[in-house]
Amino acid sequence: MTASRRARSMNGPERGQSAMATHGRKKSANGLKANATLAQMKSGFQWACEYGRTRVVDFLLQRGIDVGEMHRGQTGLHWAAYAGHADIVRRLLERNAPIDLRDERWRNTPLGWALHGWKNPLTATAETHYYDVVSLLVAAGSTVELESIPDETLRADSRMLAALRGETTASQSAEP
Repeated sequence: MTASRRARSMNGPERGQSAMATHGRKKSANGLKANATLAQMKSGFQWACEYGRTRVVDFLLQRGIDVGEMHRGQTGLHWAAYAGHADIVRRLLERNAPIDLRDERWRNTPLGWALHGWKNPLTATAETHYYDVVSLLVAAGSTVELESIPDETLRADSRMLAALRGETTASQSAEP
């Protein structure tokens, strides 16, 4: 099976990484091809934000990727928030990523995406990271829209209520 056919047959994050790494002759240390187009770098940035690939996010930010650009209808902050990657959310906020941009399909902000991800976590371990993500977004000034919050779930979770009030979570205060 050829590398490109194998890349097309894979699912999940490995598919995106292999596809980026196998097309073209020269690759960077992050697996991205050296002659990637701007559109490919923007897609790679969103992929890295969603799948928690911090080194790739840093690499692309150093190459001039705009943290506020709506590529294919959403920003990298939307994807990092949705997947519960607090470290990437923090990096994007440090670079002044816009916090209240609404995506083009669902018309929701990164905070709304984080709350959706919290209610429907991608993995069991990601669930606890949403408290940090929500707290970071609120502390940065994100608007809390009560209509987008699942009431019954929210009322049962005092940690999420605290995060929505912008109170620092235990894992944030433990970080250097």
